[in-house]
Amino acid sequence: MKVLLSLSLMVGLGAIASADVTFSLAKAINGDVPPGPTPYVTATLKTVSTGVVTLSVKNNGPAETYINTLVFNVNPYQPLNFTSISGPAATVTQGLDSVNGGNQVKAGLFDIQFMYPTPNSGRLSGGLTSVYQITGNGITENSFLSKSVSDGSVAGGYFMAADIRGFGGSGSVGTTTINPVPEPASLAILAMGGLGLLKRRKKA
Repeated sequence: MKVLLSLSLMVGLGAIASADVTFSLAKAINGDVPPGPTPYVTATLKTVSTGVVTLSVKNNGPAETYINTLVFNVNPYQPLNFTSISGPAATVTQGLDSVNGGNQVKAGLFDIQFMYPTPNSGRLSGGLTSVYQITGNGITENSFLSKSVSDGSVAGGYFMAADIRGFGGSGSVGTTTINPVPEPASLAILAMGGLGLLKRRKKA
């Protein structure tokens, strides 16, 4: 029983330590405010193994909307390899602080830009998800926790941003925050609690 409890604790801590990184793009930046619930776009990064990360991008808006541009960062910067796994595929442009969302997003300079098709048949429309595999030297989901920098006229400070169209207008949205991830201190507390349970069980 002790062995099972210890294994359960280790598995639980491992799952928490490798928690996914999710960007919820709910902040209107420029242009028209897109219709539908917030977040307008959800993007989740998950480490498959060191050096291999999956990125899932979902358009949460109505069916008529579509994502034209998606921009984000990698730190430290390195050229990455992108492979489309499922859903609409984008054209990828990359370079350190080299893109600004085609002057549509206006959220500063980013390292990576996804340009999705605009024809009806290839759009990342509302309700659809685009999944990519990203490979690079030593990358994990935490490699993408880097904010955009100012382009001189537009302030940065965004982890990820997107340009949304198809609703009679166009507007950009983004996020300056990420979903909470466990800190080392939190993991230590959980570990101590688990050890306490083991000791109590031993006494019983």
